[in-house]
Amino acid sequence: KNFTIIVPERWEVIENNSFISNVPKDTVVAFRNDVKNEVFTSNVNVSQTALEKEILSSDFGKGSLKITKDTIVNFKEISGQEFEYNNNGTNIPAYVAEFEGKSTASGPIVHFKQVFIVKGKTAYTITAAYTPTEAENVVKTTDEMLNSLTLN
Repeated sequence: KNFTIIVPERWEVIENNSFISNVPKDTVVAFRNDVKNEVFTSNVNVSQTALEKEILSSDFGKGSLKITKDTIVNFKEISGQEFEYNNNGTNIPAYVAEFEGKSTASGPIVHFKQVFIVKGKTAYTITAAYTPTEAENVVKTTDEMLNSLTLN
């Protein structure tokens, strides 16, 4: 892996060889809250995408969101903006987006926060997913995880 991420020791680490079939192929690792929920268990995952050429993080993020919009039921964009991601003391242009939706029509509404970072010809997407009613400490934990990613 070309990155490190700080994960709470209670959270379960799921390597890509253990994924179930509906996980996108670019996902390299996922982390699941140790407090299981029968409706939806909060999680964070990291995806790595090989690019043909270098592009802006914001262009990659907006393009990814267009695809997500077509795959998520009741997609509702909350926010999207460019920002400087602190990568070990070096700022990298990045893009962050928040949205809500369902993976199936009968499924629960899930809140997503995604950070998109392009470094060279590799794009990284860090996704936090949790229910809108998730406990505040869990939401804070997922934010801390999103901000702890370091690209090597």
